[in-house]
Order: sequence, then structure tokens, then C-alpha cells
Amino acid sequence: MAPVLRLLLTSDGTITTSLQALWMSPIGVEVLRQDEIKLDTGMADFLAADPGTGALAREVCLTAHRQRLVCASSVILLEGLDRPLLQALRSGQKPLGLLLQEFGRPVLRDRLEIARIDDPSLIKTLDATAAGPVWMRRYRMGLRSKWIAFIQEQFIGPLLRS
Repeated sequence: MAPVLRLLLTSDGTITTSLQALWMSPIGVEVLRQDEIKLDTGMADFLAADPGTGALAREVCLTAHRQRLVCASSVILLEGLDRPLLQALRSGQKPLGLLLQEFGRPVLRDRLEIARIDDPSLIKTLDATAAGPVWMRRYRMGLRSKWIAFIQEQFIGPLLRS
């Protein structure tokens, strides 16, 4: 695995800032899906919330120069987020990590898991002409002592798949 990819996979900071530095370019957000949902029992347990709690489920890709670099699926609890942050999140203009940074919210991450995906059917957002495995990570994100999100990221950009 390339050292840059290893750093990105194990980073505890916002991935957007790292991608901006690597590509020397602003990082765009392409929203693939965004829906308000109610947590099922499994996700509620994972986030230490009650089943039926309102959440935002979204799939986005982070892009540079119109090329997808990282695609993320997330489930974000709606309760406990202040109104301006919630409005910014719903607008879909910026990734969650960057918004939390801009709003001055220190983030905690735990339960980091890293895996290599070799089965193309599990990589929904990869260009059909691209070949080879994709690295992914998933983790739980929190603010102070409250878990607010489950994040799963697939590193699909050609420079991020070595």
C-alpha cells in the first residue's frame, strides 16, 4: 500500500483537508443520495441512540477536477445538531468533517476498521472501466461524549487504490 493511502486510511482528521493538500485544489462534493430516515435497532445500538431516532442517510463523493476520489456513505443523527450546522449539512454543499471543522466542533473517531474490497459488485460508485481493488474505512464519529455518525469511505481515485 502506498504511504499516502496508508496515511489517509488511518487519519483521524478531516479527509477533505488532506485531499485538498494532495491535489492542490478545492474538493467538491457530489451528492448521490440524501434522505431522512429513522434508525433501525442495529444502527441505533452502534450510535448509542434509541431505535426510531431521526437521522440523515447520505452518499456523497469527494471530487477534484471532476474526478471522484473518495465516496462516503453516512448515517448522521439529527438530534443534538444546532440549526445552522443542520441547515449546512442538509444543503449538501460540504462534507460532514469539513462542516464540523468550520463550526469549531472537535471530532472524536473510534471503531476504525480498514479493509480491501476486491469484489466489484461491492463498489457501487467506481467507474465501470476501472479495475483493481479499492480500500475502504469505516468508523463512528462523535462530538464531545455523544456519537453522532457512522461513516464508511471508499477510496476510489486512481492514485488512492494502490
